[in-house]
Amino acid sequence: MSKEILKFERNMLHGESIHITQKKTVTGFKKHWHNYFEIEIIIDGKGKHIIDGKEYELKPNTLILITPINFHSIFMDNKYECKSINASFTSEMLSDKYLIQLASPNARNFYEFGPEEFERIKSAFELLMHEQRIDSEYRFRLLEYCLELILRKDRSSTLSSADEEQLSGVKRAILYLELHFREKITLPQLARQAGFNPTYFSGIFHKITGETYIEKLNTLRIRHAKTMLVDGYSVSEACFASGFGSLFIF
Repeated sequence: MSKEILKFERNMLHGESIHITQKKTVTGFKKHWHNYFEIEIIIDGKGKHIIDGKEYELKPNTLILITPINFHSIFMDNKYECKSINASFTSEMLSDKYLIQLASPNARNFYEFGPEEFERIKSAFELLMHEQRIDSEYRFRLLEYCLELILRKDRSSTLSSADEEQLSGVKRAILYLELHFREKITLPQLARQAGFNPTYFSGIFHKITGETYIEKLNTLRIRHAKTMLVDGYSVSEACFASGFGSLFIF
């Protein structure tokens, strides 16, 4: 794990929710995950970024977006160093609008832009980096503006029917599960995230997703544990790091 990742995770303990820096990467990083979002804006260099087993080419005018549910690793071409802007931020920095979109099944991890569009995104993150350094009150708005520039291509038309409220509530609940599956989560706790009472929420969750919240929660935990086991972690390490309370349950 990189020094930048460790630094940000330490700072999170003291309330820091966003960290942006310019960096040069000359060596790769082994497969890892973290409990915050990360955006890597590639300015120059060559290499490859592997996210959940899928390989993406690192090159100028591209952008990598990592969520807390992604495993990822980086491999560098020995002839090059990767120059980039790295933005790391927690879910607390985002409104439901952006959290739901980042958690969508159709959300992308890799983006490629034309020179003019990329320069606009790069400039926006440079401004955000400046505002971070002076601890500006505008950091929240600037981060969402940066995300708007990235995500607007992916945004599908919104529903106009009464089902929109139900769908948005379930999406918020799924997002909460994906971000907190390692923790103990109860039905009332999850229903509050969706804005419904537990009984009503349980019904519409199953209606929309085809599974109970426990089944969804266990699917996320098992997926995480499988990846850890493949990477050589012990059964007990995979069990507890994935949110299972005991080896017997696992």
